[in-house]
Amino acid sequence: MFRLPVDARMPPAELARHQAEELMEFAGNEAFEHVVALEGKYLPGVEGAEAPLLAFREAARYLVAAKNASTTHNAVEHLARAEAVLMTAASQLLSNRQSPLAAELPKALEIWKQLTRARLKAGRERLAHELPNPFRAGQPLRPDQGRSVFRGREEIVRQIDSILADGNQGGSIALLGPRRCGKTSLLQMLPALLPDCLCIFFDLQDNPVDSTQSFFEAICRQAREQARRDRRIDLPGLANGATFSSAMEWFQELDAIPGNFRILLCVDEFERLEDLFPGNRQDLLRLMGLFRATIQHRRKLRFLVSGVAPFDELGQIWNDHFINVRQIWVGHLAREAAIDLLMRPLADFPVGVVPEEVANLVYERTGGQPYLLQLYGTLLIAHLNAQSRRRAIPEDIATVEEDVTSQGAYYFRHSYEAVPVEAREALERLACGKSPTMTRPTRQWLARRGW
Repeated sequence: MFRLPVDARMPPAELARHQAEELMEFAGNEAFEHVVALEGKYLPGVEGAEAPLLAFREAARYLVAAKNASTTHNAVEHLARAEAVLMTAASQLLSNRQSPLAAELPKALEIWKQLTRARLKAGRERLAHELPNPFRAGQPLRPDQGRSVFRGREEIVRQIDSILADGNQGGSIALLGPRRCGKTSLLQMLPALLPDCLCIFFDLQDNPVDSTQSFFEAICRQAREQARRDRRIDLPGLANGATFSSAMEWFQELDAIPGNFRILLCVDEFERLEDLFPGNRQDLLRLMGLFRATIQHRRKLRFLVSGVAPFDELGQIWNDHFINVRQIWVGHLAREAAIDLLMRPLADFPVGVVPEEVANLVYERTGGQPYLLQLYGTLLIAHLNAQSRRRAIPEDIATVEEDVTSQGAYYFRHSYEAVPVEAREALERLACGKSPTMTRPTRQWLARRGW
């Protein structure tokens, strides 16, 4: 259910006026995060908000991203999208003049457009004197942010599409790979890569839940919001509370929705599901049973779970309930894709900025690891811009390497600490140029994680 404004008895015109004033106040204070959540004294929250308010929310999301962008290029990209969203909002208001919001929001909209355009103009002026820097390290790529630097996953997308296209089988998918290898980016790109599929993305890490009830409520809320945003489809909600029986009915309703499209429910960081049930094995088994029934009996609705560990490393309960799931491995980028990314991150990227010799040096240091490729790329271009240069040389790699090590410290530390003792000893010997001794299970464990 959506949160009602502070006074549910307020006349619609008066409420719309207060909402417009609140949006103007948030713009003046640069409190864009509040608008992303549509939280305020008069704003209604995301669920149930009218289209013009959702447009302000979308614009606010881009303004937050621009504020936090690591490069001028990325900031300008976010601001341009914010401006486009606001222009769409203006058209929405014109098309529905009878709505109270149509009478009250234009002034707020004008203030938001002026703010966005001023920042966009300043950003473009800065950008005119810099090399474009589209690389993104640390943040998942999305269709509206960073699509140009999403490379080398064509075969995986073909595999996913092929599995989903088989209407005679309830094929569901497990997307497996080491951390920071681009799984989340791939999932967030799927709405653009699978145009005839409604892709619902749910990240257990970004949606902390502590019970099955909060899990069902959160995933339903995300599904409805994303379906409205990406496909203009109104999905049903949970009936009779967020219980196992209502969740099963909801899955059945989704599977029965008319229309020539498929629904792919993507659950990222799926290993965290067990954290919902500390000491409560019965509820975990019931949830697994619900997933298994959906995988076996649904045709339009499919599951995709994404994580690090394959099911045979997680325990028998996962093997038993995900027996019909097709596993797809996501690894590092191939050399050709990695070199192309570094040399031509944009279609109109200046030729020769990153010579092939320099790109090869980066590949040799990263092995095609996507996060590290993006990190080297963004730091290298930033280094060239700082020196007002237009061409990288091999010596630049050594210069930016200290920043790579510093900014990638969490990734390196976590990667090392997450390794079992025997595998860690093998990695230490390799780092020292020595030949490691490993058992077969240890070798397999490392190979699965791209070591």
